[in-house]
Amino acid sequence: MNNKSLPIVLIVIGCLLTAGGVHHSHQMDAKLARINTTLNSRKQVLKHYQAKAENPLLSDKVKTPAQKSTQTQLNTNNKMFKAANGFFSVAFNFSSQKEWNQRKSNAQRYATNSVLSDKKLFNSGKDVTGNSIIEAQKVVSTFNSVNLSTNTINNGEHSLTGLAKVSYSASTDDHNSAQHTDVYLLKYDLQQHKLSLVHRLGELSSEDN
Repeated sequence: MNNKSLPIVLIVIGCLLTAGGVHHSHQMDAKLARINTTLNSRKQVLKHYQAKAENPLLSDKVKTPAQKSTQTQLNTNNKMFKAANGFFSVAFNFSSQKEWNQRKSNAQRYATNSVLSDKKLFNSGKDVTGNSIIEAQKVVSTFNSVNLSTNTINNGEHSLTGLAKVSYSASTDDHNSAQHTDVYLLKYDLQQHKLSLVHRLGELSSEDN
């Protein structure tokens, strides 16, 4: 099975589509490659600031404003990661129509109403005749992991944006399980403590398990 496999799974979970199936262009591949590089570079920057902020020799009272700001950033990053991990563990774990339908209510603790109302993320899972695609194709999806890299906090918008690499395994009755890695643009609302934007940018990779 090649990296264009499991089209029905990708369609159901709301990937970018064309009339002929999943759209993979050289332009999109180049864009995703740049995103992947950005993710890796941000991870290194975060490690650098984390080491500075977690200096065991400094108490909160003697930390500089810059160190306190860095600590706030790290704490917020952690909260956003927990929200993202919880959200995708709900969105990408299902093996029946019932579990598919339950995803929206289970994701309420992690995402705002604007995300929950996005039909690319939470749709009926049924075809135009009203029959369940999940049941007919025996679609099974299992969340594996999420890797998150963030920007600095936007105090004006009370938000934090980031890029997430989401890994999940999926299969149908006529396709063996394959592992997919997608990239999502996320925004975390600092007041609601939930994801306020979950936008899929594309697929980085796909390979047999």
